[in-house]
Amino acid sequence: MLKLVRPKKAYWDSFLQGLEEFKSVPMPYNENIARAAFFTNFKDYKQDCENNRLGRKLKENYVPATCLWLIEDKKFVGIYDIRHRLTDSLKVTGGHIGYAVVPSARGRGLAKQGLKLCCRYAHDVLHIQDVLLTCDADNIASYKTMKSVMTDFGGLEAPAVTVENKEKKRVWIKTAPRPVQIRPLAVAVIKKGNRVLAFKGYDDKKRETFYRLIGGGIEFAEKGQETIKREFMEEFGFEPENIRYKTTVENIFTFNGRQGHEIVLVYEADLPPALKGRNIFYGIEENIQDRYAEFVPVGSQHKIYPEGIF
Repeated sequence: MLKLVRPKKAYWDSFLQGLEEFKSVPMPYNENIARAAFFTNFKDYKQDCENNRLGRKLKENYVPATCLWLIEDKKFVGIYDIRHRLTDSLKVTGGHIGYAVVPSARGRGLAKQGLKLCCRYAHDVLHIQDVLLTCDADNIASYKTMKSVMTDFGGLEAPAVTVENKEKKRVWIKTAPRPVQIRPLAVAVIKKGNRVLAFKGYDDKKRETFYRLIGGGIEFAEKGQETIKREFMEEFGFEPENIRYKTTVENIFTFNGRQGHEIVLVYEADLPPALKGRNIFYGIEENIQDRYAEFVPVGSQHKIYPEGIF
C-alpha cells in the first residue's frame, strides 16, 4: 500500500536509510533532503518540518511548505514538499511541489503515484486548486511524470523559461482528478518475420501476462507520427524509420481492475539499419530502466494489445 504522511517516528530509521541512498547517487538538488542531513534525531527534524509548515522561522524569501513522506508497505520510498503559495521566483522555477524517490525504489512508477497523492493532498488539505511543477528540460523522466499526471488530472503546459542558461519546463496541474476520458494514442508495429516489437506487462488482478505495442499518448497539436518518434527517442534513444499509417482501432479494456478506453492510431515502421540485428531493446528512461522490449510471435499464445489489429 502506498501513502503520503507527514513525518512519523515509526518510519525514521527507514528515512535515514533513504537519505544514505540519496547521498550515493548524483541527483538534482532537493531542499528537503539537504535540510534533513543536518538532523540527528527525529524530534528536532519534526520540529523543523512543523516550523516550515506553519511559516515560523522561515528564511528570507521562503514560503510555508508541508513535508510529506511517501511510504510503501511501512518503508520510506520518497519525499514530497508542497509550498503553500508562490513567490515571483517560484513562478519561474521551483513551483509548488518538489519531490525525490529513493534510488532503489525507482523504475516502478512511484514518482507518478506519489505526485497524484500529493495533488490530492494539496486539494483536500491545503485547498490549492492548481499546482505548478518545474524541472530541467533534460530531466526527461520528471518531465514525463509531470505531463502524465497533467493528462490524468487536467491542466496545461506553461511556456518554458531559461534560468542560468538552462531551459526549465513548467506544467500546471489541476489538483482534483478529472473524470476518466477517452485517451488518444499512437503505437508502432515493427515486424521481424511473424514477430512484433513489444513490452511485456502483467495484470495483477487478472494474474495475466500480456504484451503491448510501443508508443504513447498523443499530445495536443502533435501528429501521430511525431508521437511515435518522440516515444521511441525518450524510451530507447532512437527514432524508427519509414513510419506509415495503417489503421485506427478502439480499445476498451480493464487493467488492474480499472477500465480504460483508447482510440489508437496504428503505424507500421522500420528499425534504423544499424539496429536491425538487435532483438532486445532496453529502456533508457528512469521509469522503464528495469524493462525491455522484445520481438514477440504473433499468435494465440500471446495476448498483444491493442487487440484486433493483426
